[in-house]
Amino acid sequence: MKNKNSTITTWNDMPCDILLKIFVALDILDLVTGVSRVCSAWRAACFDPILWRKIDLSTVKTDLVEIPMRADDSFEDEPSNIVMLILKSTVKFSRGNVSSLIFPFHISLWNEDIVWTAERFRNLKRLVLPARNRLDIEALEDAIMDWKDLESLSIPCVYAPCDMMKAIGASCKNFTELKIMCPFDIDFAHAIVVQTPQLKVLSLRCTLVFKDALLFLLLKLQHLEVLNLTHCLMVSHNREAGCLVVYRQIEEEIIKNASHLKTFLSCKKACPLCKIPTNEEGFLKWYDYDERNWGMEEIPSLAI
Repeated sequence: MKNKNSTITTWNDMPCDILLKIFVALDILDLVTGVSRVCSAWRAACFDPILWRKIDLSTVKTDLVEIPMRADDSFEDEPSNIVMLILKSTVKFSRGNVSSLIFPFHISLWNEDIVWTAERFRNLKRLVLPARNRLDIEALEDAIMDWKDLESLSIPCVYAPCDMMKAIGASCKNFTELKIMCPFDIDFAHAIVVQTPQLKVLSLRCTLVFKDALLFLLLKLQHLEVLNLTHCLMVSHNREAGCLVVYRQIEEEIIKNASHLKTFLSCKKACPLCKIPTNEEGFLKWYDYDERNWGMEEIPSLAI
């Protein structure tokens, strides 16, 4: 590579700013298992904070990766093992500079995983959790206590959403964005209003939404600016018949109460995603959605 008109004689002499422009286009696996092992100069460049502001593990093709297991990695399935091993490999390079962490949709996240992640990535501002997490609410609460700068959370489902919101309210004073697919009832709405009154963006995309809960939220959550109700099932109480009524169309009463929002998103008519079947209780089968549908979010700041 020697050139009499250039001071660069080897790849090792490549200026750091040029290396970073190249490295920033690579995925996490390329950084930790590839370029960081080429030479000392390239490895040094891999410690630059600009490369570690966002760790997107959803781009890792786990079926194409073979990483030897260690004795302390006791996870249930191979994709989860691979993802967590890659994440562990980023710690020495990122040095606490990660502000956005995105997990793949189809992995299992266990209690020890979330606690380990919280202890080593304390400066997160955005977190996207996988669909099939196996988390106890206590482990999630412990993790949230470490994420005091957390501003945005995307989580397909959680067993105790009210407890989760209480933990967020106690620890995450800058929290403003939430995407979740738990059934949205009055208890959940009340927890959001009380624990995170500063919430500005809420996506209930593909969720079972109770009408009374939604009206309560729109009335009480003063700082809410953006609400996504696309592909939702609405539920209201028919007091005369003593039953619940499930329907798709957003009622005029809700549209009127949402008129003060900057952005209100809903399906105007039936769409292909709305035709995904429900179970006998009317709950959307969110676990049948593929990763692409989870990542496709009408609110740009929550898209993957």
